[in-house]
Amino acid sequence: MQRKVTGPLRVLVGGTFEHTDFRQLPGESVFKRDRTAGLVDDSPFNDAVGRVGVVFDLRDLEVDPHRGVFAEALVGRGRGYTRTSASFHAYVHPLQRLVLAGRIGGERVTGTAPLAVQQTMETSEGPVVALGGFRSLRGYYDGRFVGPGKIVGGIEARYGILWSPRLLELKLIAFYDAGRVFAPGEAVRLTRQGLHAAWGGGVALALLRNTLVLVEAGKGSEGAQVTFATAWTF
Repeated sequence: MQRKVTGPLRVLVGGTFEHTDFRQLPGESVFKRDRTAGLVDDSPFNDAVGRVGVVFDLRDLEVDPHRGVFAEALVGRGRGYTRTSASFHAYVHPLQRLVLAGRIGGERVTGTAPLAVQQTMETSEGPVVALGGFRSLRGYYDGRFVGPGKIVGGIEARYGILWSPRLLELKLIAFYDAGRVFAPGEAVRLTRQGLHAAWGGGVALALLRNTLVLVEAGKGSEGAQVTFATAWTF
């Protein structure tokens, strides 16, 4: 739940009940190697999570922003761990058909965080899979990199080849994502060391003010991934 305080400032409170279980797919995998080495605890996990935070939203439209900024800071607590998360997104509209977007976000988890918790990152819309996947690092499988600390950033250009704002916009997309995870006890910080990067592009169709469909292809160091979605990555 979110409540407006004043202007673009909102406060939020939320909670979830979660049950997570894992199954091993056939063949060799990073998960299988880490499980055999005892590096991950993949036991079934029940969790009750509470979260509070603040949101600052100056976007001109939530579904398909052309300009504005969006920032959030959250604290969440679950069974034996605490998350502290923050992110900042900016959108500029320098030319009639061009929108440039950028973001940076990070999270630190203290306490005993099971694998299920380390695979996600808190946001005001709820946890998203990170690091790896459409909402964090395109071009890699969901949850490819796991750790209690995370940092992720990206830039994106969206150019309208059909341009009738807020009625119909057909856009070409180009993006670059980068991020990494941090091991237990390691400080979460801005750094160029150990970053995983991906680049790619796609096409998006925006209809009226609340409908968005996009297809993107991203390439990282481990191959390429194609995704279909009904919302921007950020």
